[in-house]
Amino acid sequence: MADLGSFLQARALYSEAELLMKRAIALSDRASGDKSKEMGSFLNNFVTLLRETGRRSEAEAIMRRSLEIAELVDRPNISVRLSNLVVLLFEMGRVPEAEPFARRALELAEQQGTNHPDVAIRLHNLARILIARSEMVEAEEMIIRAIRIEKENHGPDDYRLGQRLGLYADLLERENRTEAALAHREEALRIFRKSFPSMHPWLLEAEEELRSTKARIGHAVEQA
Repeated sequence: MADLGSFLQARALYSEAELLMKRAIALSDRASGDKSKEMGSFLNNFVTLLRETGRRSEAEAIMRRSLEIAELVDRPNISVRLSNLVVLLFEMGRVPEAEPFARRALELAEQQGTNHPDVAIRLHNLARILIARSEMVEAEEMIIRAIRIEKENHGPDDYRLGQRLGLYADLLERENRTEAALAHREEALRIFRKSFPSMHPWLLEAEEELRSTKARIGHAVEQA
């Protein structure tokens, strides 16, 4: 039932997906209790739906409950739940509050190995926070490390590498290193074009970001 809910969510059938997810949560509560691993997983999936439908305050309470369950009975998934809470808090503009959760999520992920794929995700999330706080030196170190991990684990054409390159370009533009940012935007777009259909939102966003960077360079040349 929960899998069907996620299937419907992926197709933006949110009302139907929510009904199924709530039924799965209720059944899990009756069968296994409100603090089982299964319950934590169902709640975590439900948070994704709430985020996508703009109900972030409701999502936060459920995400914290899912994290609490992981702390009690599902310790291998604590890093994932922390990471999801970080993303949610970041989207709500609560950047300072998100940072300690992001650092703990990274620390836990590194226990799987310093080059584990999950480490790249946690580095990316922490770097976003650091950029928002203008802590650029540490942020750049995090992104460069994440890029290296993605290349080692997934190769030069994986969409996850494209995400890391896009974030690096964001940092470089914030520091007026626009020519360097342009190179990373072009590489990210090349990867996304190989990875996604033409109307995929990540691809469209990458195209728009590249146009924006080129326009910024053109404007700088005109002013000079």
